[in-house]
Amino acid sequence: MAASLHALVNYIAYYLQPLLGLLAGVLLIGAIAFVNWYGTIKQHIVAWISSNVFRGHIESEVSADGLFMAVSGFGVMFGGLWIVLAMLYLTH
Repeated sequence: MAASLHALVNYIAYYLQPLLGLLAGVLLIGAIAFVNWYGTIKQHIVAWISSNVFRGHIESEVSADGLFMAVSGFGVMFGGLWIVLAMLYLTH
């Protein structure tokens, strides 16, 4: 029991950075998924962007949605990249 605990602690200490990258990637993708799919959070964020960034001009709602989706897309890309890199490092 103590040997396996010692091995687990050594594994975590040695691979701390890729494990944190894996955790950060999963949390980032999870947060983006939560914002996009849970309730009306996305609608409130898009309305806020429309009124505060685009100042309610014509088609500001569409522009705000496009900006929100672009930022979400980059977030998913970086989260996926962190996960892939961490998995490649951990399985090497």
